[in-house]
Amino acid sequence: MSSLSPSLPSPILNNFYSLLYFYPYVFSEWIEGGGLMDNLIKRINKPVEVNEELIREYHMRNERKKEDEKWLQKHRNLIINELKKLNKDVIDYGNLRVSIITPKTSKFDKAKVLEFVEIKGIKSKVVKEELDEDKLTEIVEKGEISPDELKEYAWVESIGSPRMIIKELERDAYD
Repeated sequence: MSSLSPSLPSPILNNFYSLLYFYPYVFSEWIEGGGLMDNLIKRINKPVEVNEELIREYHMRNERKKEDEKWLQKHRNLIINELKKLNKDVIDYGNLRVSIITPKTSKFDKAKVLEFVEIKGIKSKVVKEELDEDKLTEIVEKGEISPDELKEYAWVESIGSPRMIIKELERDAYD
């Protein structure tokens, strides 16, 4: 016990010794060497083994999440409708406050804006050129330009995020 600071008050040391006496398994790693914090850090940072248990746990949590999302959506609508019926956007239930915020999604009609800027004579100032992918496909299919040449000139390689699906397999009783 020489690693303890002698400046600690004796009640703390007495409690510490009591813990060592009554709960030796708690401090066994520290007593054996390496220090309690070092061993705790090793346990926390221990690499997770990918095995059937981990995959099963992931699958079960994902299934639970899907069920929770269905439940939340159903009950969300009930709560929203109730607040609408009460003509309130904030209401307290016990120590919980429910607030309903309906975002404004108004926007300009793009076709009408284009028509307006053409009438005002400012179309060239506000409209930019855009690639017509359908026309480009048509030109490539006709053979007017080579797809390989276009690919060499303009292709950008990109890879998306991996998507993972885990399903429980239905197996025969004999498997």
